[in-house]
This record gives sequence, C-alpha cells and structure tokens, in this order.
Amino acid sequence: MARLGLSAAWLALGLSGACGSSLPMPETRAHPAMTTRYIDVPYPPPAARAEIIPSKPRAGTVWVDGEWSWEGKQWTWQSGAWVMPPARAYFAPWISFRRSDGNLVFAPGTWYRDDGQPLAKPTPVALAQNSLEIDDPGKSPTGENDAGPQPPDAGP
Repeated sequence: MARLGLSAAWLALGLSGACGSSLPMPETRAHPAMTTRYIDVPYPPPAARAEIIPSKPRAGTVWVDGEWSWEGKQWTWQSGAWVMPPARAYFAPWISFRRSDGNLVFAPGTWYRDDGQPLAKPTPVALAQNSLEIDDPGKSPTGENDAGPQPPDAGP
C-alpha cells in the first residue's frame, strides 16, 4: 500500500512539472514618464478575454497577451500574438489609473527603444483565438461584436 502511495506521489510530481511550463515573454518595464501619452477614458476596460494560444511558430518569438484598447468612444479587443521582439527594445504592458484630479487615464501596451522612444507594434507572427472563434468566426465570447461594453446613455 505504501508503494502505491509513493508511485502516485512520483506521478503527481512528474505531471506538475509538465503543467508548469511558461511562455517566452518580452522584457517588460514601466512606461517611460517622459514619452508616454496617456488617454483620458470615461470608464475602465472590461476584464481580459480568455484566448487560445497557438503553438510557438518559430524560434525567437515572444508572446504578448491580448488587451483592451480605447478607440475613440469604446473599448475594443486586441488579440494576443506571437511576435518577433524589436532589437534593443522592451514592452510596457497597458496601464489604467486615476490621477490625483480623479480623471481615469489609460496607456496601451507599447514597445519602446532602450532610450524610451515608442516603436511601432511588431507584425504578429501568429494570433490567439478565443474559444468561440473556433466554432463561429465573427462572434465574440459575449455574442456581440469585438467592442467592449458601452457607457450608459447619459441622456439629454
């Protein structure tokens, strides 16, 4: 009986190692204070969407999680992707916070050169899928379009 318990412990230990793998991520740092452009937003972004991460397409790629982005009057989902990181660059994940005056501001995930200057987003090598895209392309997890929740109608 003790031998069976020991075998089960070894099996559990072996399986836990298989589940503990992590994705290669880009080097991350905070948004640089001097070059970051914050956007005033009326309400915070929704919770992140669950995505299915495809297999790593090739050596050297890193995974960047999906995020909500403010597009004028609404939040829109930007899928996660495998990308080739720019040379001598780092990634600053999105951030949202209230300033001392109470205004809510947002900065999207951005790639920066080592000197803090923003870079264009790298072209995705492979995009994530959400679970509903597999069954019904064009539908979001909520059954709506890719826009996030809309603000309540302020009325006249």
